[in-house]
Amino acid sequence: MVLIDDSDTDYELTDTVQALILPAQCSALLALPCLKHCPPASIAFTGHEEILFKLKKYFCPSSPSQEKGKQKVFVLHGLGGAGKTQIARKFVEQCQLKTEPHRFWKVFLIDASSTETIRSDFEAIAISNNVSNEMKEALNWFTNQSKEWLLLLDNADDPNLNLHNFFPPCKHGNILITTRNPECCSYSPGSHCRVADLDLDDACDLLLRIAQRDDNLDNRTVASQIVQELGCLALAIVQAGAYILKTHDLKGYLMLYRDFHADLLRKVPQQKLDDYNKSAYTTWKLNYDNLSSNARSLLHICAFLHFNAISKQIFEYAAKESIPWDAIKYDNSWNEASSFLSQFYGKDGEWSNFKFMECLNEISSYSLIQFDRVNHVYTIHSLVQAWIWDTVENIAEAKTCTNQILALTLSHSNDFSELSFVYALLVHINDLCGSNEIGWCVAKYYGNAYYKCGSFAKAQRLQVQVMEAGKRILGEEHPDTLSSMNNLALTYQKQEKWKEAERMQIHVVEAMKRILGDEHPGTLTSMNNLALTYQKQGKWKEAERMLIQELEMSKRILGEEHLDTLTSRDNLALTYQVQGKWKETERMQIQVVEARTRIQGDKHPDTLTSMNNLALTYKKQGKWKEAD
Repeated sequence: MVLIDDSDTDYELTDTVQALILPAQCSALLALPCLKHCPPASIAFTGHEEILFKLKKYFCPSSPSQEKGKQKVFVLHGLGGAGKTQIARKFVEQCQLKTEPHRFWKVFLIDASSTETIRSDFEAIAISNNVSNEMKEALNWFTNQSKEWLLLLDNADDPNLNLHNFFPPCKHGNILITTRNPECCSYSPGSHCRVADLDLDDACDLLLRIAQRDDNLDNRTVASQIVQELGCLALAIVQAGAYILKTHDLKGYLMLYRDFHADLLRKVPQQKLDDYNKSAYTTWKLNYDNLSSNARSLLHICAFLHFNAISKQIFEYAAKESIPWDAIKYDNSWNEASSFLSQFYGKDGEWSNFKFMECLNEISSYSLIQFDRVNHVYTIHSLVQAWIWDTVENIAEAKTCTNQILALTLSHSNDFSELSFVYALLVHINDLCGSNEIGWCVAKYYGNAYYKCGSFAKAQRLQVQVMEAGKRILGEEHPDTLSSMNNLALTYQKQEKWKEAERMQIHVVEAMKRILGDEHPGTLTSMNNLALTYQKQGKWKEAERMLIQELEMSKRILGEEHLDTLTSRDNLALTYQVQGKWKETERMQIQVVEARTRIQGDKHPDTLTSMNNLALTYKKQGKWKEAD
């Protein structure tokens, strides 16, 4: 019998057990959450000094959270790629320098992109501090720490995530949140900051630093053009700088970008200065994919409006208007605009402000569109706008729908009391007119808007399009075609193109007499317009003849004391006056003054104007007593 030494046996058994157990232990260890440490900011970090100052001031050591008895929370929010995380890291980096008096005791980084990542990081904190491996215990651990700790909740972009559930339940400590969702500002009333684009100088510094180019006048001039094209967005500038470093071609980048901007903005540099591994386009697409179909379609329309003047009224006014009859009859594409607007109707079939704001807030929760509190409009970053143009499957259809919505908005605002609003819409009209062909129904509304706002050359171009389309679709003598001719003639008048106006108006008067009759109100208006054109050219006899005809018809149709009839008398009196026919002028003006006094009162501006005209006529004849 062989005796076995216990020690040897123990040794052999232990070795065998270890061989069996160690792989399982290693696997379990690898599965444990790993404690994250806050990385430093990129070595190319530039700018945002004002935000860094606000952060330092807020988390100031002279008033630590424990003394105040209040947990300090600050939110950095903004568009993906604006540099929120880098700012937070830079702040932590500066605060933790040994020379800084307001160093935090410890800084804990939490990946707040989802509930799972938050839970995992808190569990890692619990394990590292020997308080079990549960998130709840980690939160309690923070509560029991009397020193000034900082929780950095980074990338809290999910709008469905309630971050308050992950705040340690105590009245001390410091929390810094980075997010695309501006609603997170509710966690920190008065202590939040929107991270916007870099200012121009800082943007140029960043590009030249990444591209490793000398900071001289020539390079800075080129860099300025590039960063402005990129909307001064930090992530896009980093991508551009990396590409320029690779290709050694600073001056050629701008032309390349204009031809291949989508490809360049999708490109992630292989050699990066930080741990961010997404391009600008990839960043926004992840958010876009989370939007509902209604929110996506609204974002598409917003992208084809001017980027910094998008108002709720554009959609509200459009939704309250009916599609024009000629559009329904001759252009099926208007069904798209009708279908789009219908998603914002309530059960009663009327505009629902609640439905619209729910949709808009969904987009805003990712900062793909942002609210300008000063001007009370929404804005969309120029690069996000360009990205959507590259994303939309049927770009022509989206532009057409946007044009039609804007035309309906103008239809709702078709009076001079809304002139300031029409002026505000011109930036959108300019963008849409310059980017694509527009339908003739839309051109009619755009032309009227330009006319109201005094942009007569632009109005003329569109009115010619409307007139030609009317001739082709409705016929030469259709009332709407004649109306478009009359509008064009008025625009010629405003530009003092008297011969063109006269030729057009003669045609309109003759056609209206033939089609609508001599005494139709439209005929009378066209005759009055032609008389004015005669007057402006000094053709007084022609003007007199036309105004006499128009006045006689107006008296028969509208009545002796109708306001339009009185205006006709005023116009005829002016024609007599210029020709020196003082008696005829005096007689006509006395009739007008007496009628206006009875109808409008002796204090009405029109009555006072007529009185003044009569007084001048008396003076011209030397009738000083009557003039007084």
